[in-house]
Amino acid sequence: MNLRKSAGNLREEAMSGAADKMAMELLEARKKIVKMLATIVITFAICWAPNQFIFFAYNLGWNLDFRSWYYHVSVLAAFCNSCMNPFIYAFQNGRYRRALHKAVFGKYVCFSKVGAESGEDATPSALSTNLFNQKRNEHQMIDSNKLKEETNFET
Repeated sequence: MNLRKSAGNLREEAMSGAADKMAMELLEARKKIVKMLATIVITFAICWAPNQFIFFAYNLGWNLDFRSWYYHVSVLAAFCNSCMNPFIYAFQNGRYRRALHKAVFGKYVCFSKVGAESGEDATPSALSTNLFNQKRNEHQMIDSNKLKEETNFET
């Protein structure tokens, strides 16, 4: 059964009161996913089509000047496709937008709280400072324990 037919069935059931809220949410989620996937595929086709057309013509014998402006524009468009997916996701997916916002502006960015006590800053410099201090304290404790052992051994 295709998506359009199942959407029609769910709408009819919803109008009759037989469909539950979860089924309607599932239908909406499927619609959003299909829309996002279509946007990604269309963007891919638009970005890569000029470059692929130029290389197809070149393979058929067209004299391609690799220093020409249209070749460079086609390569630039193909490269730009690599950067576009995150923007498409951000514009069309609320969960992705929230996660991206948390990653960029949140407290923990990409770092875990390894070495940071609760309530402390978890920025890279704070983490490295905390880890450095922990290691220094460990070495000081080891040195003091060795000193105690040596003094106890001598007496």
